[in-house]
Amino acid sequence: MVGYVVKQHPEVKAVIAYRVGRITRKYRDAVAMDDLRLDCDKELHLVYNRLIMDKTTVGREIVDWDLKVFLAKQYLNRLKKDAKNSAMYKLKNNEWLQKAPYGYQNITQEDKKKWIIPDPFEAKVVEKMYEWYSSGSFSMLEVRGKVKEVFDLTFSKRYVNAILKNKFYYGIMVYDDKEYPHNYEPIIAPDLFEKVQQIKAGYNRKHFKFTGLPYVYRGFYNA
Repeated sequence: MVGYVVKQHPEVKAVIAYRVGRITRKYRDAVAMDDLRLDCDKELHLVYNRLIMDKTTVGREIVDWDLKVFLAKQYLNRLKKDAKNSAMYKLKNNEWLQKAPYGYQNITQEDKKKWIIPDPFEAKVVEKMYEWYSSGSFSMLEVRGKVKEVFDLTFSKRYVNAILKNKFYYGIMVYDDKEYPHNYEPIIAPDLFEKVQQIKAGYNRKHFKFTGLPYVYRGFYNA
């Protein structure tokens, strides 16, 4: 918004916000607003707060502005703390707090409780990806090709990698670098996940010239 007002449209004379908290998420935002007012000759109109400021504003209005900036910051801090407490409550109850990963869908049950269940089609895609890669006969790029061939889906190599290392599929949630078990139906078994991780680690260490061979033979030179 600041770039729009100052650089792209200098003819704009005022910035209108519903309240102070909408344009001062951080203290440096308040500094940016002061720069607009003092250096760029823009007016600040805060509707809810009934406050109008420009470069000539002094005295009580400035004190009122500074107080509302402080209160807005404290309010946001409380929201963040409440959100973190809510997140920890759900995690400790083995429930995920964000959008479900590919392979699952978020639903609302009859009792209005939010839940996560496997998506019949997407879960099958995930399961096949793990099966293909665990065979040792496919690189991630080749798994990407198989997904396109069999399911007519276009995944990037990065997305394939993200799916093949997501512990959620066998029952583990990762939040803020910590692991929590979840109560949702797994798509794959833990041993299949571990096998895929071992093959991925080995694939990164060795250069395989030929693909499509059983894993036990990969890495051998074919004379």
